[in-house]
Amino acid sequence: MVEKEPLQAEDLAQWEAALAEREAQLAQEQAEFEAYKAAKENGSNPNPADYGIKNAKESLYDKIPITVKQLDVFIGVMVGILVLIILFGADWPALLGS
Repeated sequence: MVEKEPLQAEDLAQWEAALAEREAQLAQEQAEFEAYKAAKENGSNPNPADYGIKNAKESLYDKIPITVKQLDVFIGVMVGILVLIILFGADWPALLGS
């Protein structure tokens, strides 16, 4: 059985610094969300992007380490391949009534 070494003081300091940074980031995101909610409740139509809120597509693009143009080209190529598979895989004599 492998025993783990106890964390050193500098390791704990790094963990605490990272935790404090993440907590500050979450507090900022929460404040932006609360400001967006308040603006929406006041009857205005705020732009979510102004408050740091992203839709699913933007979140997906942020997680993939390629440019948007490269991802769009990849999606286009995949759709083209799908169309070719459908065209060449179809039983054309049966479809045309021959």
